[in-house]
Amino acid sequence: LAIAVQGSTGSDTLWKPLNNQLLLRTRHSSPMVRFAALQCTQAVAERLGEEYLTLVPETLPFIVEAMEDSDEGVESAARSLVSVLEGFLGESLNEYLVQ
Repeated sequence: LAIAVQGSTGSDTLWKPLNNQLLLRTRHSSPMVRFAALQCTQAVAERLGEEYLTLVPETLPFIVEAMEDSDEGVESAARSLVSVLEGFLGESLNEYLVQ
């Protein structure tokens, strides 16, 4: 429901806070929550398409952390999100994914 609502507006006033809350969940103690947060973030990105690109700068630090996660599922979800974002950007994010 949230993804459908967020994708229906041309303003970031609703989807920017949603994205932020999802990203904060990528730091949760439970790997299942971190995994789900990354999947939801990817769903929002896919729904918004190129409109999501304005959120990439604030999203990247969370992705970097998730790519170093001890849980393989979380790491895989982070890589999947990177792939989606690279598709929108038309270029690699590798140079931004190093700490």
